[in-house]
Amino acid sequence: MTIIIILVLKSKNLGLLDLGLRSKRNNMTGKLRIFNMVKTGWDQKYRITVINALVTILLIAVIVVVLLTRAGYMHRQTVEENLVSLTGKTALEIQSLYFTYFGIAYGVSQAMETYQTMDVNQRRSSFNDLMEDIIISNSSLVSIYTIWQPNALDERDARYANTAGTDASGQYITGFTRENGYLEMRAFPEYKNLLREENWVSYVNETLTNPVARKIANREDFVVDLRVPIMVNSVALGFVGITVNLEQLQILVDSLKPLQSGRLLLISNDGTIAAYYDRQFRGHNILMSEARGIIAPDFQRSFIQTILNSINTSEPAVLRTKEQWLISYPFNLGTNSSTWSVITLIPLATVMAPIYSLFQFSIIFIAIAGAFAAGIIYLTSNSLTRHALALQQDLERATAMQDNLKYGLFLIDSNLIIQGAYSKALEKILSIPELQGKRFTDILSASLNGREIQGLTDYFEMVFKRAYDEKMLADINPINEFSYISAETGEGKSLRSTFALVEWQRNTVLVLGTLEDITAEVELSKQLKEAEDTREKEMRSIFQVIQLNPRVLDDFIEEAEFEFDEINKTLRNRKISPQKVLVEIYQSIHAIKSNALILNLENFSSRLHKLETTIKKLQEQPEVPFDGILGIILDLEQVMKEKDQLKQAVTKIENFRQGVRDNSQEVDILFETLNRVCAKARSALNKNVRLVKGNIDKNVLTHGPRRVIKEVLTQLVRNAVYHGIETPAERLRTGKYSLGDISFSIWHKDNKAYLKVDDDGRGIDYDRVREQAQKQGLIHNPNEAANRDYLIQALFMPGFSTVENADMYAGRGVGLSLVRDRVKELQGSIKIRSEPEKGTSFIITIPLELPAEALTPII
Repeated sequence: MTIIIILVLKSKNLGLLDLGLRSKRNNMTGKLRIFNMVKTGWDQKYRITVINALVTILLIAVIVVVLLTRAGYMHRQTVEENLVSLTGKTALEIQSLYFTYFGIAYGVSQAMETYQTMDVNQRRSSFNDLMEDIIISNSSLVSIYTIWQPNALDERDARYANTAGTDASGQYITGFTRENGYLEMRAFPEYKNLLREENWVSYVNETLTNPVARKIANREDFVVDLRVPIMVNSVALGFVGITVNLEQLQILVDSLKPLQSGRLLLISNDGTIAAYYDRQFRGHNILMSEARGIIAPDFQRSFIQTILNSINTSEPAVLRTKEQWLISYPFNLGTNSSTWSVITLIPLATVMAPIYSLFQFSIIFIAIAGAFAAGIIYLTSNSLTRHALALQQDLERATAMQDNLKYGLFLIDSNLIIQGAYSKALEKILSIPELQGKRFTDILSASLNGREIQGLTDYFEMVFKRAYDEKMLADINPINEFSYISAETGEGKSLRSTFALVEWQRNTVLVLGTLEDITAEVELSKQLKEAEDTREKEMRSIFQVIQLNPRVLDDFIEEAEFEFDEINKTLRNRKISPQKVLVEIYQSIHAIKSNALILNLENFSSRLHKLETTIKKLQEQPEVPFDGILGIILDLEQVMKEKDQLKQAVTKIENFRQGVRDNSQEVDILFETLNRVCAKARSALNKNVRLVKGNIDKNVLTHGPRRVIKEVLTQLVRNAVYHGIETPAERLRTGKYSLGDISFSIWHKDNKAYLKVDDDGRGIDYDRVREQAQKQGLIHNPNEAANRDYLIQALFMPGFSTVENADMYAGRGVGLSLVRDRVKELQGSIKIRSEPEKGTSFIITIPLELPAEALTPII
């Protein structure tokens, strides 16, 4: 670090370097004075040596004790985790075994549910064979039996009463038992008491009894009974019982000896010992005083409490006493929440034996290491004292400068390897510890691509070769300001860098680099730019709308919000296909864009045009991906935000403009809107077009679907300008005036509203329509290609257009499709008349009911 500071002073300010040298001479004088004081007496030097030796020994002792403490803790934690894992593994093994037994019982129970559907002569023999096969294949089963409630079976089975395998009531009470090394089939009269009415309720669910002693093959052993119900029509009419010998669990417990001296203990939910290495404790209750021989009486209460807590919470529990450890691992058997637990007991001496051995070794190590350290310190004390006094002030000054430096300072050699001396701030800036020995370009690998890394390498070669002066090198620094991403943490920052060539010692040339974190500065500039852009957009919106008729603006906002509501309804409708969703969203977006173009809202129109392009690409895919729909929703959210900004601008302007809308205003607003459509398309296509207003029934606009009427007329007028009216040169060649006319009329008659749009253009080019329809796969047979009515229908299909390249105004194939859907929603109709070189007429008919005062028709 001192090296970097000296180099910085040397390269930045020679005056400061001179001041530092004078200060250093003064400091050296003070150091010599202190050194002479240290040499004044042997006793003083001896005391320092002794103190250093004692401190070293104490330090070694503290380190060893800390390490031993930590090692002991980690050892106990590891042992505990291993014991809990072993105990849990044993518990899961037992649980799995008994779930298998329950599965056997359930299998027989489900088979017995079909008992009365079988032939009466095959019932008992079939199920007897099934139970006999089960007990033969499972050596741990003592018996398997089935019992039905009295009078639960049909009358046909009653004839077997008083025969083998039945009782006087005619119920099926039979099974197999393993006695004296062979299988015996018999009735179970001793179980008839289980069917008494007051006890039956306890057997309608699966149950597992606590371990009990029973004499099996002339030997007393411990068994458990498990029972599952026989369900017929959701009613329990009997149960299947299995008696399981616990000897298999005893063998499992005997085979496991954790840490050689540990023992396993298996208890049931009431505390009965089911298995233990000392068989005399089997059948005793661990929660009572009967089991005092297992754990010391002083810890009996905490022992019992730990087990109870473990069983009640169904969570493993650990008890550590001064004599032994206890690990309780509960597990459930059966649906009645019978909770058993596997308990591991380990003597504490066994657990701590490795730590005790290590502690004894550590005492010897501390003594030897202390003596050795004392000797070394005694021999080197004089030299260390001199150097310590000489370097103390330099180190304090360098450390203070290092800790307070804002910039990251570092040195790199010709191989771009970072040297050991760098400022503390560098690690924080790069978010990487231990930078010494790392290649600078490797650190930037996540921030620069391969070409940029190569350019940076070439730049450093130029620096080392001194090919240019310092100012030129500073100007061409490829990472003067760059976005940095830490290769280790992924953290992103904005950094500024500088590099300068310095000489160190003899024939050693290094590059001194500085890095500065300018993330906050860049972020602030970004926020200021975003705020400026927002203000600019707001001002642009205000300037765009301030010259417009406020009623036209109101209509635009109202219609845009209507279309956005329709889009929301479409997105929430799960009954329509994704392709249909795209078509309806496409039409709404096109309608909003058309109105925005009329009002010269260029930014708003451009965003909607891009969204149309996105939807068009999704429509071309075989299946609409979910992330594509999600992207459209996000784009719609941004468009709605811009609409809200535009609405706010309109509101601000409306605060200064007041007025009441009447019928005449409706006509003027409509004419102004359609005139803007002509003007916009006329300027874009270099066509000479005039809009002619025919007879207009104001009542239709007042009482009819004004929004739909305006939207339909807008699309038809734009379609006439774009597709119908020719260029002035074309019109003159065909003997027409260069000025093309488009007229529109609105009237009502017989409860119907009529909209008519005429143009004196080229008419419908059926050959062109046929060609495009065939290209898009809309014509499937020659009859359709020759049928003009079918070709006219193709004009209204979504996506159909005779224009090759779409632009902001046409070519998407949405306009006439939108007209068709809007008219269809109102149960209206469309008629078209077209003659080549004479023009085209569209007549729209919409059902309409006007109030009595508006019944005078305009024809």
